[in-house]
Amino acid sequence: MTRWIGLTALMLIGCESASKTEDGEMLTPVLEIVQPSTLSQFREYEDIAFSGSLSGVPSPNDYIGVWNSDLDGDFYSESFNAAGQSQFAYGNLTPGDHVITFTTLMDGTSVSDSIDVTITDEIDAPTVSLVSPQGDYSAVGENILFSVIVDDLQDLPTDLVVEGASDLAGQFCTMTVEADGLASCTTALVAGEHAISITATDTHGFVGELNFTWSVLTPEQIDDDGDGFSEEDGDCDDANPNISPSAPELADQIDNNCNGIVDDATPYYDDDGDCFCETVPCNGTVADLSACGVLQGGDCNDSSNLDSPAGDERCDGLDNDCDGSIDEYSAVDATVWYVDADGDGFGNSSYTQPACSQPQGYSSNDQDCNDNDTTINPSATEQPNGIDDDCDGIVDDNTVNYDDDLDGFTENDGDCDDGNPMVNPAQVETINAVDDDCNGLIDDQTTLYDDDGDGFSENQGDCDDMNIAVAPNLTEICGNGVDDNCNGSENEINAIDCVDFYHDADGDGYGGSFYPSECWCDPGGNSGMLNVTVGGDCMDTVQFPRSNQVYPDQTMFFDIDRGDGSFDYDCNGAEDKYNDQLGSCSWSWFTCDVDNQGWVGSVPVCGDTGEFIENDDHCSNAYGVAGCDIDEGIFPYTQTCR
Repeated sequence: MTRWIGLTALMLIGCESASKTEDGEMLTPVLEIVQPSTLSQFREYEDIAFSGSLSGVPSPNDYIGVWNSDLDGDFYSESFNAAGQSQFAYGNLTPGDHVITFTTLMDGTSVSDSIDVTITDEIDAPTVSLVSPQGDYSAVGENILFSVIVDDLQDLPTDLVVEGASDLAGQFCTMTVEADGLASCTTALVAGEHAISITATDTHGFVGELNFTWSVLTPEQIDDDGDGFSEEDGDCDDANPNISPSAPELADQIDNNCNGIVDDATPYYDDDGDCFCETVPCNGTVADLSACGVLQGGDCNDSSNLDSPAGDERCDGLDNDCDGSIDEYSAVDATVWYVDADGDGFGNSSYTQPACSQPQGYSSNDQDCNDNDTTINPSATEQPNGIDDDCDGIVDDNTVNYDDDLDGFTENDGDCDDGNPMVNPAQVETINAVDDDCNGLIDDQTTLYDDDGDGFSENQGDCDDMNIAVAPNLTEICGNGVDDNCNGSENEINAIDCVDFYHDADGDGYGGSFYPSECWCDPGGNSGMLNVTVGGDCMDTVQFPRSNQVYPDQTMFFDIDRGDGSFDYDCNGAEDKYNDQLGSCSWSWFTCDVDNQGWVGSVPVCGDTGEFIENDDHCSNAYGVAGCDIDEGIFPYTQTCR
């Protein structure tokens, strides 16, 4: 099984933390995993001897040590014994690569140490655990002792073949294996970062493998003085741990921070190049020394070349000229302030004062036209009082007394918008949603406005918007000479006071029922044929020549039908006979006289003829005795009807 593990993370390290005793004495506790060593390998269910120690504290057994695996979590905890040791055996770690952490809490602070171990479930393969080298690098040309502990369940350690190899150097040794399983070889490797692989192969062909990284460094890459920087990292004196790129620069004529400048960032060096250092003697500058001439002391801000005894004071909260004063009135960018005698926030130019901040009794402007009156200044509201209250040079502008839009009218004159010269009492109202003539009405006297209040404007169809009795929703009135409902006509159907007109087809002065009557102000109607005011004509047609003699109220009787077989000439629904009585004669004093005018024998139907007793001549006494006869040969009469 192959394992690649960074050696830096697996080193056996004692972790320190500062603490105090009850007497306030500072303690330096050290917590360390003693056993197993980092990069050790074990088989699944194999008991592993764990051992840790706590030192640097007076009573170790007051603390609890907790063992944890990043794969399995906390797996053991106990108090340290009096010697500061925690020891136990544990064989239930799951297969895999574990980071084992040993931790204790001290005054709320966690102190810990960590190692890496591998639990393998390949029972037949040898295990390989690292003994040396410890650390993470060696120098180029230096012999390196590689040693491991190997173990196999089937073969003796001496039967195993243990070999070391590098990705940069290839196989570099075959190790000598001792009876106790210690396998070692010594070799020198080329410079570079090596991926080291140490394998153990048993006689059955099973292979166990340990992998880690190892750096072989050149002299320039090695941090000889332990300050965290090698010469390759920029350490300009790798024999002195107080000199490195992270060291503070000191005023000691030495380049402590290895930036190539001696004593920079100290009071004796001109760091900003303004030819001044903080304290004499000045021993250098970032500027051209020939341009400076003689370096001088007294720089109060050596991080800015704008601040020095030769600098100009500015209003920035800093002592730019290094005279001990900040933002004095002589600053080159000082503001000119104007005296504000009345304290209204506006000054005048009669007296000025330069300063970085506003002096008491001064203003940033000189716009006050009367600095003795707090009610007069540019922020005041102009009043109609004959005074220029807002100091704009115009008296009473923007008040009811002033014609602001120059249209010849003020608000007092009735101008309802003194900011618009097109709005005043002399204007003609137009359609623009504005009260142009200032009469309080918007768009009145235009086609958009309902001037007479009848609910309709000209645009809505009102043909006389000054007459409330004329509107599209009204009913036409006959005979008033007005188009009351604005439909373009004064004579229309169903108008008030209209008359029912009929169509008289036969010209007898009576309308028939073929066309319905309509109520109009004048004859004619839409068809032009409604020409009489009396209806009821039961034969209103030109089909029959006598149709014009058929109409209601006909008084004449006719002996010929009206053309359709009917004698109903007066349209009453009946054929009224001129005479429907039987005639008779009576005897009186030897004479025969007409007793009743009428027909002889029977009443004929309309248009038929019959004998008719009309007068005494139609009665006779033929026998000379009492009794009357009707004369023969009486002229026949025709029955007339209507």
